[in-house]
Amino acid sequence: MAPDRRRQRRTYALILYGIGILVATGSFPVGLYHSYAEAFAFSAAMLTVVACSSTIGVIVAVVGCGTLSDQIGRRPVLLPALGIGALCLVGMLVATNVWMLLVARSVTGLAIGL
Repeated sequence: MAPDRRRQRRTYALILYGIGILVATGSFPVGLYHSYAEAFAFSAAMLTVVACSSTIGVIVAVVGCGTLSDQIGRRPVLLPALGIGALCLVGMLVATNVWMLLVARSVTGLAIGL
């Protein structure tokens, strides 16, 4: 196997690994929602909004950017999506209010949908 071909396989394996981590950790904060609700003093209704905000982000990404990877290629779409997803996970960990959670969760959904 040519060195260029091996490098390409490693790159795709790394991207697939990153996507797997992003999708697997997309639901990671769910267990923390009750702690967030207590810390930020928001209602059960707002807790529901926070929980479903990533789904809204996925829907927006699929409907709005569904053909983007067909137009410009998979790699130019996947690599930024991985970076955005990672930043949003950090954003959820350092959130200081419910609005930060909503934004981070929604943008995580966008990254997963890309």
